[in-house]
Amino acid sequence: MEDEKNTTLTTSEDLKTEKPSANKNDAANKDSKLKTFIKELRGEFSKIIWVSKEELLKQTITVICVSIIVGVIIFGMDSVFKILFDLLVSNFVSKG
Repeated sequence: MEDEKNTTLTTSEDLKTEKPSANKNDAANKDSKLKTFIKELRGEFSKIIWVSKEELLKQTITVICVSIIVGVIIFGMDSVFKILFDLLVSNFVSKG
């Protein structure tokens, strides 16, 4: 059992001799992977359907209007809750 472990272990000399060739292969693999990634990226970008300027303008205005409306609703609810809370607190404080 111990003999099997010794055969799979590598020495520091083995690692030193293998590193230069591994570095060359790693660099080649990274370069190849980068080229493949860029090629696939270009292919994906060609599949994108870009909206027209008019459609973009309509959607932008819609988002801004909805954001303003939601902001006004939240402000209104916050104001109502503040008034109700102040009434409750003033009633409890004046009685206490």
